Amino acid sequence: MALYSIAIHSAADELAAIKTVRAFSGRSIEHIRGHLGTEHSVITIDTTAYGIELEPTEGHKQQHAIIRGVIEQLKAAGCEIVLRYQVTADDMQDAITEAELENLFAAELTYLEQERD
Repeated sequence: MALYSIAIHSAADELAAIKTVRAFSGRSIEHIRGHLGTEHSVITIDTTAYGIELEPTEGHKQQHAIIRGVIEQLKAAGCEIVLRYQVTADDMQDAITEAELENLFAAELTYLEQERD
């Protein structure tokens, strides 16, 4: 339903930040290092990119948990992050807060429930 991207505005522990990003991105260490401290995203997660064996609601919940986990790990590494919500890969939106992120997650699940009815 949506893409959520994360940029790292600053990182207290650059090595931990890069290690976390590498776990969720196929980008090179140099690419990631070059994007630290900028508004460029280092991780983009699609909430529809889950296994076909999962029901849509469960798949979205799984993707939401992954996004929450990435945020938690980056914060543990002392990162100041910028979250963005994108409807498509070419659509760049303004930064969102974690509260807005949670509202968007809830809206996705509500939409899926209504679609199922």
